[in-house]
Order: sequence, then structure tokens, then C-alpha cells
Amino acid sequence: MQATDAHDQKSKRRHGPLPRPAYQLRRNKISVFLTDEEYSEIRSRARSPAAYVRAVVLSRMPPQVPSINIQAYQELARSAANLNQIAHNLNTLWQEGGLSGLADIEDIRAELAEFRIKLLGLKTQFDEEVQ
Repeated sequence: MQATDAHDQKSKRRHGPLPRPAYQLRRNKISVFLTDEEYSEIRSRARSPAAYVRAVVLSRMPPQVPSINIQAYQELARSAANLNQIAHNLNTLWQEGGLSGLADIEDIRAELAEFRIKLLGLKTQFDEEVQ
């Protein structure tokens, strides 16, 4: 009989994340009607409209990236792609014994990544360690 109990427990096992505690369950619903344009605007700001609306209503606004930063980020992406190609070519030469001392390239790559993060208005690990 114990073998049957063990088998039943295995077949009833839940897959995926554990359920939320009762105090965290969202049981109340508010319905809002939106125009197609309003809904599109919310979808463009967040992957989950419900999470976005919840954050706005509860005054936990997600950070908005200024449009000038988005434009600069896109322009910087082209330069970053070029820099990555240069770094790749230099690394290939170095592996073949043609160059030495490529530590500077890694420093440049790290600085570029940090710059891109700052353009988006996000904090870097360094910023969090300083505070």
C-alpha cells in the first residue's frame, strides 16, 4: 500500500512555480474600457498592460527612458557593432600571434556597455556599490 501512496504523490506533483501565499493573491478585478489608441500606448510602454496599470495606479511608475536617450542608444548601437567587429578582428590577430596586450580592448568594451546602460537611465553595479 505504501508503493501506491508514493505513486499517487508523484502523479499529483505540481510543475512550475509554487502558488503565492493567500495574502499575495489578487482576487479583486477592476475593468476599464480603452480605445485602440489608448491600449496601443499602454502596450508600447510595457509588456504587461495589467502590471503597468497596477504600477501607475499604486504610484510605482516604471522608469521612462527619455526619447533622446533612445535615439542616442540606437545611434550608439551602430558604433558598438563596428567596435565589436574591430575587437573581433584584433582578437583573431592576437590569437594567431600577431598582436599582444589586448587588455585595453576589454576595458573599452566594458566602458561602452556601462555607457549604454546609463543612456537607458539604469543603474550599473558600480553605481549600486558606491551608494
